[in-house]
Amino acid sequence: MAPKTPFEHFEEIALRYETTIGGLSRELSRHIIRGLAATSISADSVVLDNACGPAIVTEEILFALPASNTPPTIHAVDISPAMIGAARSKPALAAHADRIHLAVMPAEKLTFPDATFSYSITNLGIFFFADAAQGAREIYRTLQPGGVAYLTVFAAFPHLELVRRAQAAVRPDEPPFSIPVDPAWFETAHIEGLLRSAGFEDVVIGETVGHYGAPNADGVADRLLSLFGAVFETWSAEEKEAFEKELRRIVPGALETFKRAVGIAGEVEEVGIPMRTYVVTARK
Repeated sequence: MAPKTPFEHFEEIALRYETTIGGLSRELSRHIIRGLAATSISADSVVLDNACGPAIVTEEILFALPASNTPPTIHAVDISPAMIGAARSKPALAAHADRIHLAVMPAEKLTFPDATFSYSITNLGIFFFADAAQGAREIYRTLQPGGVAYLTVFAAFPHLELVRRAQAAVRPDEPPFSIPVDPAWFETAHIEGLLRSAGFEDVVIGETVGHYGAPNADGVADRLLSLFGAVFETWSAEEKEAFEKELRRIVPGALETFKRAVGIAGEVEEVGIPMRTYVVTARK
């Protein structure tokens, strides 16, 4: 059986995306919206939520605004119809249908005119693009002069390493499971070079730590099993059982306790795998 493409994978997990990704997308979205862009996005802004998935960035923009404020105009687009369907089901977005526009659209072929957006946010997306260089050019093209693009890119895949360790315990002679992401993305020079080639001259790359998390260690293991189910989908029942047992054994040693923001101002304590993430700011 051929491995799933990123498109096929995200179509399949759309309705459970937020839990399958261990809360990372929302944590990083909030880092951008309430940190880097907190004082600058206003009702007059025009924002692109690019490769939006179920529009978590868009939700976080709404959560960050006082209830009385008019939200900015937001265009949330994704190549996956299932992801856009999941976004359409969210009441917070539906309540602002006059300001929030959802569309199925590939990031490499945005249909917006030049210089449309004051802000462009691509959260955990560009390294999955079929053509990242073209996607970067589209970000640049559709950004207004003086506009800002924010991107997040994983600096490593420690959650994948846990899965590979469990795989090796069950099938030691099998090549380690891989996902379709070029390791060059772990190097800041690659990210900066791609954006400069797209036209950006002002590129700053910072770093934060997100968490692939859940309320407890078993929950983290459950989410890893859901995310990386392709590793063992053709295995025997005995092998699957051994894989799951080994994964649950090793996951606790990779976890740390952290505070997860919830909703507008809530917070819960969870455990998670620390995920170093590059946070890129590119100004046109």
